[in-house]
Amino acid sequence: MDTKPDLTPWLAAVYVKVGFRRQGVATDLIARCEIEAARSNVSAWYLYTEFASGLYEKLGWRHLERCDYKGVTVDVMRKQITS
Repeated sequence: MDTKPDLTPWLAAVYVKVGFRRQGVATDLIARCEIEAARSNVSAWYLYTEFASGLYEKLGWRHLERCDYKGVTVDVMRKQITS
């Protein structure tokens, strides 16, 4: 998110095809990314989402703000990483 250069690193481009949704695929992908973030000594990371705030909240992400980004209203979220 180029409008928030102070927030880094970002979880981005998590996409699950429609036929595979609601099967835990996104949760597994995100969990794997979190393992890699912890290995990289990252203490917190960020994401923005237009539609999936509920999923991320269930996975421990916290809402920071709602804003307009490139003409779309998105939620910016943060998660503390534990090693």
